[in-house]
Amino acid sequence: MAPGGPATGRPKKVQPKLSRPDVKMRQFNWAKLPDLKTMDTVWGPGGASDENVKLDLNEIEQLFSLAEAKKVEKKDEDEPAKKQAVSVLDPKRAQNTSIMLARFKMPYADLRKAIEDLDETILTVDNLTSLKQCIPTPDEIAALKEIEDPATLSAPDKYFLEVSKVQNMGPRLECMLTKNTFAKKAETINTSVSVISQAINEIKNSKKFVRFLEVVLKIGNMINTGSARGGAYGFKLDTLTKLGDMRSSNKDLPTLLHFIAVKGETEFPEVIEMVKDFEALPLACKESLSQVVSDLAALNKSVEFVGNQVKTPPATPDKYFNVMSEFYSKASQQVSMLDSKLKKTQEAFTKTAEYYGEPASTPAEQLFNTVWAAVQALERAKADIEKKKQAEAKAKEAEERRQKMREKTNAGKPATPGAGGPDRNVMDNLIGQMHTGDAFAAKRAATRAPGGPRPPGAAPDGGQQMVANEAMAIFARMKQKRDGN
Repeated sequence: MAPGGPATGRPKKVQPKLSRPDVKMRQFNWAKLPDLKTMDTVWGPGGASDENVKLDLNEIEQLFSLAEAKKVEKKDEDEPAKKQAVSVLDPKRAQNTSIMLARFKMPYADLRKAIEDLDETILTVDNLTSLKQCIPTPDEIAALKEIEDPATLSAPDKYFLEVSKVQNMGPRLECMLTKNTFAKKAETINTSVSVISQAINEIKNSKKFVRFLEVVLKIGNMINTGSARGGAYGFKLDTLTKLGDMRSSNKDLPTLLHFIAVKGETEFPEVIEMVKDFEALPLACKESLSQVVSDLAALNKSVEFVGNQVKTPPATPDKYFNVMSEFYSKASQQVSMLDSKLKKTQEAFTKTAEYYGEPASTPAEQLFNTVWAAVQALERAKADIEKKKQAEAKAKEAEERRQKMREKTNAGKPATPGAGGPDRNVMDNLIGQMHTGDAFAAKRAATRAPGGPRPPGAAPDGGQQMVANEAMAIFARMKQKRDGN
């Protein structure tokens, strides 16, 4: 350094001469510091230097030289040997850049021009995202500019050298990505806020839901009467998720929800129609108010980044400045409107949560899911009851059909023993006479003449024997008819 003057740099470092000028050495991929940046470091004058290390260059040549290429005979003139590509990039970074460049089938100069001209036909969202991952750093650019022959550079190095001509490439790509994704992100946020806002209004204004709460409160106080839990003026909304756990002793109405569903058909029909009041609620259950707040904050931050980039116009405004200035003006207004809409929705939710006795800090998605779960549970109870009614109706219809078939079948069959007929009537009469004793009297009279003595050889009680014989004969005839059929 000249006394009192600025740093003039360091002289070009003399490289060691190989013993064989034609030998090609393997490349050691390190991150070489630009000469000027070594001045005030450990590598500066008087610091660490390879001149302090003594090594045998011949040994290094033998160990790290490339295999000697086979000589090819030339007919007319020597062809220039293919030079090995030079790279100053980290191998992994060079590989990632090569993969990125495979997306673009164009010269690097054309890609640079597309970036400068904001060509959206080439710079799609996916392409911009890839380009953002491979932006040359100041150190890499400085190292590349030290290469005497850029033609010897590898493809990733050549690309970095070409796009280094783009002013503020990183911020430029970031602004372009914000512009290209803004409309979709803003629409997504707006839709989410609208759905959440509508669900809040549905819960706040549903008279059917309030009636449902009244019914649950009435039943709960009746069940808990005489205990510390009774005499309640209200309850936490998460109580609604426990209605299906309250079992009854009636298997036809297994839970409290089934009881409410049955009673609702006759005594409070508005309750079982509660589901009709909630159109947006199931959609809102998939949203997160806190996530929407975070997404809008991120979008606003991206838009403000664009605003900072165009805050100071360049000496000669270019297409990039004009396009981004116009975008920022419109996008900032849209973000402001979304922010206002979101704040109103947050305020409405806080009031609705407090209206139902819930803390203002309750997450919106928690309240939405609690209410919707109760509505769905009641719908399932209604479906269970309807299914049971249909099963009973089908069973009744089936029994009626079977009864008609039995009647039709019996009408076409002749009488059989045990199902009516003359012998069955005779038997019935005989049994009746046996109970009264008339059968025995009539048979005794038939065995002797009027006023005469008992016939010789007659049994002491011939009437009983004759009754028994007649009964046996009837049974035999009935059996013969049954076997015949």
